[in-house]
Parts: sequence; C-alpha cells; structure tokens
Amino acid sequence: MPRALIYTTVGALLLAGAAALFAPASLLDGPLAARTDGRLRLVDTRGLWWKGRGVVAAATGSARLPVAWRLDAIALAQGHVRIVVGDGDNGSPRGTVVVHRDGLGIDRLHARVPASFASALAPPLRALSPGGMLVVDAQHLDVMPQRTTGALDAQWIGASIATGPLTASLGTVSFALSSIADGVSGTVRNDGGDVSIDGVITGSGRRVEAALTLKANPGASDGLRALLPLLGPTDNAGNVRVAWSGRR
Repeated sequence: MPRALIYTTVGALLLAGAAALFAPASLLDGPLAARTDGRLRLVDTRGLWWKGRGVVAAATGSARLPVAWRLDAIALAQGHVRIVVGDGDNGSPRGTVVVHRDGLGIDRLHARVPASFASALAPPLRALSPGGMLVVDAQHLDVMPQRTTGALDAQWIGASIATGPLTASLGTVSFALSSIADGVSGTVRNDGGDVSIDGVITGSGRRVEAALTLKANPGASDGLRALLPLLGPTDNAGNVRVAWSGRR
C-alpha cells in the first residue's frame, strides 16, 4: 500500500475517532426521543456525550428534570458499559447504570421526579394531571425486557390528581415493590389527603395489575364522594374496590 494512502487512512480514522469522542451531549436527544415516542427530550445540554449534563423535559412542557452523567472509562476499557448518573447535585437523580446484553443493571438509585412526568410517559394519565413529587430509592434493579428483579421504594409526596373542576389531595402515597418468582409484587398506601388508599400491585412479563381499596376521608368534598362509587363496586363499609390492568 502506498505510504500516502496509509497516512490518509490513518488520518481519516483519527479524525473519525476524535469526532466521536468530542461529539456534544445534545447527540443523546435523538435516542431519548425515539425510545419515548417523542414524549421526552434532552434539552439545555452541556459537555460531551460521555460526560455531560442537561435537562430531561416533557414534550408538553409540563415537567423538567436536571441530569448529569459520565461514562466510566475504566469499566469501558474492561469491556463494560457503566454510566454514573449524578454529580453531587441534590436536585438531580443519582445512581449507577450498567448496560449488559439482556438489559440494564441499576445500583443505588435515588431520584426526585415531578409526578407530572408520569403523564408524559403514560398519556392516559394526562386526564388526571398528577401533582406532587415522586421520591424513588432502589439499591439494585435488573431491568430486562420481560422481567425486572430487585426492590424499589417510592413516595409520592404532596400527591394530587385533578380532573375537570375536581381536585383530590392524596397526602403522601407510599409504594414498596420487590421481585417474586414470576414477576413483581408490592403494596401501595397513603397517609393524609381526601381519600385513603390501600392496595397491592403485581406484574408479570409486560402485564401490570393493581387492586386498590379507596375510601373518602372526613374532609373530602361532595364532588369527590360522588365520584368514588363510579370507579368500582362499594361494600357495606363504604370502601370502593378498584381493579386496573395494563402493559408496561
């Protein structure tokens, strides 16, 4: 091979490598939008694709979440993709994400996420306009296409939903989920608010089901008391049973 061609080839490879290495963090907006059908975007980015920061924003403009990340170079040299999320800023999520062939491994996750993000990820929830803040903690999760293993605890602080002129305060809603032999199982209950909530959540494969017991608290409005029986059957104690199922 002529020496000039060798120099040209090496130069082109070095240029391509430099271009990939110094690609901006904004490059990640496209994959995020594609994976969420355009419901989430990465905006206000700074830095590079492997070490940067930005804001995950709902396309509707209803929620924004600052994020920071860096790719672990040592792990990458060993053939592993390990991403450290967070940089000590208490306002952004933190944890470690390991990408493997079957899915993702998530360690020491802590995140405070506006509840309005739920309606961005699940459009049917937009009609309920969820308010408040979700605080999520998990020591370890393995997220795979057909199954998630591990345990997760979450609190929905200042929880509220609204539909039309009716707004309901739900106080603080607590979730505790853990994996079982064929899926996940957990509990949901709340403290305070206009409605008491107690129930269970189960999941298997891509199927998620919830069975909840709801009851209006003394301070609930007449409109809310009239609405609850429309959600499911009512027993002699005034408890409303609600069953829901869907796909994740």
